[in-house]
Amino acid sequence: MVPRNNGLNTVLIFFKNPNLGNTDRLIFSLSLPGGAELRHIEISGRNIGDGETVRFQFPPVPDSAGITYLLTISTPDTSPGTPYPLSVAFSSVDAYLPGRVISPAGMTGDLSFQLFYAPVSRGELVADLWHLFLPRVLSLHLFLTTAFVLIFGFRFLRFCISRIPEDR
Repeated sequence: MVPRNNGLNTVLIFFKNPNLGNTDRLIFSLSLPGGAELRHIEISGRNIGDGETVRFQFPPVPDSAGITYLLTISTPDTSPGTPYPLSVAFSSVDAYLPGRVISPAGMTGDLSFQLFYAPVSRGELVADLWHLFLPRVLSLHLFLTTAFVLIFGFRFLRFCISRIPEDR
């Protein structure tokens, strides 16, 4: 995966745990392609529902923008023949290159995930908020202008129509 911003600190992944049957531990690992592990999280399968988004939150990775990371999800205690294996939301089409799945089983496609970021600096936070706020203000301005024109336009037309002598 390739984060767009600095401060990567949360990854959301959609899991399926049929009948809540898999209670084995799950290991989430974020590493560089060379193998250096940056973040490591272990959770119990008991915390994963059937059709549930799981949030893996960790200390921010400061310079994460544009860098390729490997996201590894493993269940080392689950045997291959288990009746209730954990699975992730997955598309067999590789439509989003930064989300490409590399599977030991030979599967290819895309992993469904969401990334979230912590602001690295106060300036970056203010800039992000401004870029999110400005389009909303402009769209609100456009909406209010349109509403103003329509309301007063209809009132003006109603006033003009009521002044036509034939209507009296």
